[in-house]
Amino acid sequence: MKKEFKRSQLGSFWSRVFALIFDVMVVGVVFGGLSVLINGEKGSLFSLVNAGAGSGWLDWVGIILFWAYNVVMIKMFGSTVGKMALGLKVTDEEGNAPDWTTIIIREVVGKMVSLIILGIGYLMVIWDDNRQALHDKIAETLVVKVGLVK
Repeated sequence: MKKEFKRSQLGSFWSRVFALIFDVMVVGVVFGGLSVLINGEKGSLFSLVNAGAGSGWLDWVGIILFWAYNVVMIKMFGSTVGKMALGLKVTDEEGNAPDWTTIIIREVVGKMVSLIILGIGYLMVIWDDNRQALHDKIAETLVVKVGLVK
């Protein structure tokens, strides 16, 4: 049964944006270190954004690393480091921890669809009553404020 959350109990657009920026920086530091170890080049904190821009296969490794980071962190802790810093947690629509399949659908398939349509899937958080982005709707998940879930 779908649990009803008040809009104030759900992660806002800006809290989710700042959590994402924080996560990109965390993974960027790790990726930058790996880049130096692998081929002696300096990695950029924002290399993930430039994937496929001619920089080579290492950018794709960064994208896969970022997806894996999100999937594993959400499964293990219910949050990424960025979401933890902002007091947010990913749940299913009943307020429970999502399973592996749900997380993979949300983080890989759903976010790819959200991006393909020019990022509009991410902007849906602004006007949706449940503050769900398209990837949340696809996976039937919510981003809630910690302390407000069972």
